Amino acid sequence: MTRRGHFLNAVLGGLVGLLVAAPAIAEPGRLVIVGGALDARNAEIWGAFLDGLPDPATDRIAIVAAASGEPVASFESARAALALHGVSPDRVVLVRAAVIDDPATSEDESLWADGGADPAAVAIAEGAGGIWFTGGDQARTARVLFDTAGLPTPLLVALRRRLAEGAVIGGSSAGAAIQSATMILRGDGLIALTRPMKSPGADADMEDGRLILGQGAGFFTDGIVDQHFDRQARLGRLSRAVIESPVDRFGYGIDENTALVVETATRTATVRGAGTVTMIDDVEASQPADPDFAVTGLRLSVASSGDRIDLASGDVISAAGRQGDPMDDPVPTPGDGAGVGPAYPARPLIDLLDMGLIETNLTVLDRVSLGDAGAAVRFRFETTDRTSAMRRLGSGPGPGLTLRDLRLSIMPVIVTVEDVRP
Repeated sequence: MTRRGHFLNAVLGGLVGLLVAAPAIAEPGRLVIVGGALDARNAEIWGAFLDGLPDPATDRIAIVAAASGEPVASFESARAALALHGVSPDRVVLVRAAVIDDPATSEDESLWADGGADPAAVAIAEGAGGIWFTGGDQARTARVLFDTAGLPTPLLVALRRRLAEGAVIGGSSAGAAIQSATMILRGDGLIALTRPMKSPGADADMEDGRLILGQGAGFFTDGIVDQHFDRQARLGRLSRAVIESPVDRFGYGIDENTALVVETATRTATVRGAGTVTMIDDVEASQPADPDFAVTGLRLSVASSGDRIDLASGDVISAAGRQGDPMDDPVPTPGDGAGVGPAYPARPLIDLLDMGLIETNLTVLDRVSLGDAGAAVRFRFETTDRTSAMRRLGSGPGPGLTLRDLRLSIMPVIVTVEDVRP
């Protein structure tokens, strides 16, 4: 079976339908894709969203809060954040589309389940210069963007058209995950790597930790988006999602309070905010003959605030003012460690790579993540003749470090524990 041959037929069928149904994007619009936990005072990210409005002074902003279990409260939170950045509350409008009721309100929001086809909701989207998706559960948002046959609802059609006409679309956490065409619905730590993938199903059937992919809105067409990347240890699940998808070459893991700001007209992106964006590229990857998931030869780069990314090639261009970090006198012996690998949220990936690989001049860094019932996975990071590290001098937003073109391999391993007694 080919490297992409494991992808679930149900998801493939849905994506094919999506690609056929999606209109060609004329692409003057902007996307602001935030990895979650967005600080309401983060002027860099909120400013990128507001600057993307066709008319920043007057455009209305539509809030899609379907992902939230508290749609009205999430709307009010987004409106309050926008007010901190000069947006009058009367310019911010709720799209009444949701699938779950918040018992704390007097209204039954579950009655908004048909909001994806509601002419009033569609009219709000059509009249907005900006659309913001709140956090929560991206599977809920998908239920108002697609009908039971997996086809786009009138609301999604309107949103895609607004993006093509120059609107800005943003979102945080679940509001980030929904933006790619292939969407990660579920997947936790080692389970996403060591157990078979699963088809989308009822909510209660999707909580065993296995990787589940579905179709997203398709605003972002250059890869798969993952969020909370620095807190939830999602390098493994994003890597597997890219490998298993038959239509995606790239994956983008976005840290909390950090955004990938995409200019769809030029297929370029800029990193903004406090953390980093990790890029996975599978163009040179291969899968060994192994009954369990394994992959070698993934290309990995990590970009910090101010760095730009060519979305067509995956090349990362360092922000101005960074200097090369010396990587001479390489040490070929692998550095290793067990139980602290990237399937655990022990530290941000940029710190692991900086302290464990770049600063020590190692050429190979192994990290083994241990799970239940003896499950273990080795993450191997290697420098290549294309690898470079660029570091900011002085203070500024984010880590200020750009890592380009590392090689990543993920392999199942057998770990034995010896009982050592005095």
